[in-house]
Parts: sequence; C-alpha cells; structure tokens
Amino acid sequence: MKISVIVPVYNAKDTIVNCLGNLLNQTCTDMEILLIDDASTDGCDAILQDAKRQFPDKVRVFKQEKNQGPGAARNVGLDMAQGEYIGFVDADDVVDVTMYEKLYDIAKRKDADITDCGFFRESQNKALLHFDSSFCGDLDNEKKSGLIASGGFTVTKLFRRSMIESIGLRFRPSYGLEDMDLLIRAIAEAKKIASTDEVLYVYKDSGASLSKEMDFGKYYQNHIGALIGIYEKMHDLPDYPELCDACEYCMTALYTNIMSLAYKMRNDIPRKVLDELLTGLIQVRQTCITHSIEGNPYYHMFGDETRIILKLADEGVDALLSYNG
Repeated sequence: MKISVIVPVYNAKDTIVNCLGNLLNQTCTDMEILLIDDASTDGCDAILQDAKRQFPDKVRVFKQEKNQGPGAARNVGLDMAQGEYIGFVDADDVVDVTMYEKLYDIAKRKDADITDCGFFRESQNKALLHFDSSFCGDLDNEKKSGLIASGGFTVTKLFRRSMIESIGLRFRPSYGLEDMDLLIRAIAEAKKIASTDEVLYVYKDSGASLSKEMDFGKYYQNHIGALIGIYEKMHDLPDYPELCDACEYCMTALYTNIMSLAYKMRNDIPRKVLDELLTGLIQVRQTCITHSIEGNPYYHMFGDETRIILKLADEGVDALLSYNG
C-alpha cells in the first residue's frame, strides 16, 4: 500500500463530512484512511461507521475508550498504519483531491523521506509554504537547521513510514502543539526532503480549534510540553551541537509565547499562580536553552515585541508583570 492517512476525530460532526469527502475521492487509489474516534460525544461516530460501510477496502475506524487528545489518537493510527508513506489530516480541514497522488509521486521520484506542499490558512486568507526549494534534496545539518527554524505542520506532509518506525517516533499525548517536536525530530532523521509549491491543504482554523483556546493553563501546558518535547527528542542526538541553534530558536519562541500571554493576562490570573508557573518556566528554560538567545543566528527572526518580552523575562517575573510599556 502506498499511503496511510491518519485522521484524529473528536466531536467533529459539523466538519468531518467535508473532510472525508475529499479524502475518499483522492486520485491516489492505493491508500487507506484511518479514522481514530477520540471518544466523541456528538454523534460523529455514526458518520465514521457509515464511511467504513461504504468504503470497506479503504476506511478503518478505531474508537478510543476515553478522550486522550489528538497526539494519542495519531499514535493509535501510527500503530495501525500499513502504507509506505504516512499523512495526517485534521478533522476540520480539507485536502485537495490530488494531494496524496502528487506528494507520493514527488516522494518516489526524489526518493524523499518527507514531502511537503503549500497550505491555505482561511482565517488569514493567506497561502504559505514552509519547505522552499533551497532546503530540498540531500540534507546536511545546515539545511536541517533552516527547516527546523522555518516551522511547519505535519498535516501538509508525507513521511516515509520506515523512517518513523526505525526510531519509534510518536506524538506526545496532548491537546495542542503535539506535533511540533515530532516534526523537528523527523527533519533531523531525514536524508532527503522534497516539496511542491502547489497549495493542496486548506487549514480551516475554526473557532473551536484547540490552538486558539486562550485558557492560560492549557496554553502553558501545551507550550511548555512542546518546549520540553523538543529538548528530550533532540538533545541526545550526535548531530545536536550542529542543530542546537535552530532547536533553541524554536524553544525560545515557545518560551516567549508563554511569557507574552502571561503579560497580557496578568490582570486576569492570580499573581501567586503566575509567579509559580513562570518561575517553573524559567527553570525549564535554563535547563533546555543553554546558549545565548541574542547570540543565536536566528535571533533576527524575532520581532521587536518578542525581544522586549525576552529582555523583561531575563530581569525576572516582577519586571515582566510590572512593565507598563
């Protein structure tokens, strides 16, 4: 089988039909769709079972006993996958019907471990491509560093399954940013990467998206989990000294995001809670980010507001939370 596409589904009754429509009509016919029902309660499981009945040779459904988050659901899919390459789709997004045929053809022609495409973000009315042609082909640590620092998403890509399985790579069981550290480690493992600038994935960015929730506790846990996840997946690799700047840039961005939201919400959260959380965050930063942030070659990618937050955070929690600029 050429491709396995893993779709975590949780209470997606309003979006899963559109998502499945384009998946089931892919021009690549040698593929399976793994629908992982993460203990949905809105009745969308009936839609998944109906898809399985209509397409028994293409659709497989697995139901979780309890809701565990998209990372855990994707891990179930990885355990089930049989395809040569693996793709991931979110249940509220839509892919072009030619996406997987095109990505697979490129992967085979280029012998690529990871293949990427452009995506359209509806909320911003903007199309983006993270893997441009200068990063593609045979990878050295300089190219890998550029890819790591440029970010991206697992959902716009195909991954060679044998590469994923050779190191037992899995998602953190979580509810947000669960793919960030996995993508960085996959880039570190890849020997070749290819891409197309065609926009083949539509990111719906719905109001219910986990990444948009502004519950500070969840935001904190998601971001600090990703920060620690990057460090744990990467720091023991033999090539980490060469990839460290890019990894620390990503970790610093996560660190700063938390500090920035804490500043914006400082009047809505008890000071004792903020002191405890941010003190813990600073300790994590000191463990995981060991080089000078200002000396990082990717420091120029931070905006002025981020640099101010970094400077204030270096002065301590009091300096950050009392800032009136």
